[in-house]
Amino acid sequence: MKKTNNLSSIWDSYSEINSKKKVTERSFPFFDQLYISNTDLILDVGCGGGAYAALFVPYSASIFGIDISPKMAACTLDKNIEVCVADFRKMPFSDEKFDIVFSFLAINYVKEWDSVIEEL
Repeated sequence: MKKTNNLSSIWDSYSEINSKKKVTERSFPFFDQLYISNTDLILDVGCGGGAYAALFVPYSASIFGIDISPKMAACTLDKNIEVCVADFRKMPFSDEKFDIVFSFLAINYVKEWDSVIEEL
């Protein structure tokens, strides 16, 4: 649990920078090749301020984000994204809830790859 608190503190310190991050569809490789239904439930793992999740807002009925940092989660500017503060190694969602799950620059900070991928 100590590592979780440490990760949260580290990402809390980046929250102001992340809240100003602007992302376009060009920032997301293969975005134009995804088929997204307006009924899809989408999860951004390690969502930070929701910059990547915001790309899906026009295409999906429900966008969720999960981040370990309360300050990062508070930076989410798009109110169409429901953000949960939690550790994605043990997510508070039911199995198979989401149709699309993605993560940018988050799961690479975890050593337990097998358990993370299994959880996702």
